[in-house]
Amino acid sequence: MVDNINNKTTQESQEEADLKARIVETFLERAKEVGVRAVSTDEMAKSLSISKKTLYKIFRSKEELVAEVLNGWEERLKRPLDFSSGDDPRSVVHAAVGRWYDNDAQFKPVFWEDVGSDYPALRKKYFDVMFEKMRHIGSHLTEYRRPGMSKEFGLRVYMLLMMSAPQPGFYEKAKMDRRDAVMKALDVWLDGVFDLPDRGRRVAQPESKTENSVEQQDVQS
Repeated sequence: MVDNINNKTTQESQEEADLKARIVETFLERAKEVGVRAVSTDEMAKSLSISKKTLYKIFRSKEELVAEVLNGWEERLKRPLDFSSGDDPRSVVHAAVGRWYDNDAQFKPVFWEDVGSDYPALRKKYFDVMFEKMRHIGSHLTEYRRPGMSKEFGLRVYMLLMMSAPQPGFYEKAKMDRRDAVMKALDVWLDGVFDLPDRGRRVAQPESKTENSVEQQDVQS
């Protein structure tokens, strides 16, 4: 009897987790193009073939849904990089930024405009994690930092480049592919702030689309 109850509870928990993942995926597919505000609960419920009551049982508000999305991206950003793998520092950083681009840098400006206007604390938290990630990377590259180049200046330069390179006005005028523009901007940062031992240009290749992505727009001041 107890085993049957436990099995039923486990099944229900798994079904709820699966539904939660589907809701997030459906939300992101739409929000990526039109922003947060333009995605309605009616539209989502219809697309998922569920009632609004069921939708609100999983996420009580749109803010909870946005928080779920950003928390997932933040957890990925927090994963430490392995600078002891034997790869040269440039390759390690390229791989990390490549993952960020392929997963977190695809959303249109309206998404972040909506998040910044309606949920500023969530947006700030995400950008704080991004800054911390770059401090983590910078700390591992300290021995290569050029004389007179401060950590904070290097960080600000990185954020400026990474926020500018994905913009159409930047890469289109340069007649470049968007991803290539981002990775070349990364090299400008690496070569300007650091004197790395390996001058190779091993650009990270796009990974398979298994995680959600987002477009970064503003530099957090």
